Amino acid sequence: MRIRTKVLYYEREKEPLNEYTTVIIDILRASSSITTILSNGASWVKPVENSNEALRIKEKIPDVLLAGEINALRIKGFDFGNSPTEFLNKDLSNKKVVLTTTNGTKAVLTHSNNSEVLIGCFLNINTLVDYLKNKEHILLVCSGSHGEFSLEDFLFCGRLIEKLMINNSIYVLDDASKLALRMVNELGNDLWNFIKGSMHANTLISKNFKRDVEFCFRENVFEIVPFLDEEGFKVKT
Repeated sequence: MRIRTKVLYYEREKEPLNEYTTVIIDILRASSSITTILSNGASWVKPVENSNEALRIKEKIPDVLLAGEINALRIKGFDFGNSPTEFLNKDLSNKKVVLTTTNGTKAVLTHSNNSEVLIGCFLNINTLVDYLKNKEHILLVCSGSHGEFSLEDFLFCGRLIEKLMINNSIYVLDDASKLALRMVNELGNDLWNFIKGSMHANTLISKNFKRDVEFCFRENVFEIVPFLDEEGFKVKT
């Protein structure tokens, strides 16, 4: 059983990894938003490259809701931004959502042809662990921020691996996975203080998204695993 970690979604792959169960991670904030939207009843969340593509889908399917951001701020004319707390307590039953973001949706689209594509975040971490624990090969994909390393994505990988290895110590880890796990182990109880100091977290806080940052670092708020099919992300049942 193997776990591979891509520190940035666009890294070259030395071997084909399309058969790996792939987990897309954008803690701040796309993976957290997708998980929250689906947990509030949406039928699907479709990731797209940019706002123009989102608007083209809106022309074909007028009842879809548009969500997205550019540089953390809601796109003009869209129904929602990319703020997971914006979707809390919203009744999204049977709604269809199209989402475009600076980082996370690009990571999804880069790996959309992989055999199984899931969403991972702190909000659903234990449910995700339960789903992954019997998978032979797992690929963790960090979205990063504006093409650069993102501390919160990487440390989520370490936290996920730590939980997976509680019941199974025979995983073969690549170097990035080993480092992520080692960092989480060494940080111990200081993990949360350390992760809240990430550059991307501070950027969001400076743009008045402190509530998002605090929410995205909570564990086990939801008990779903989003999976990708031809329509978009849906709830894995």
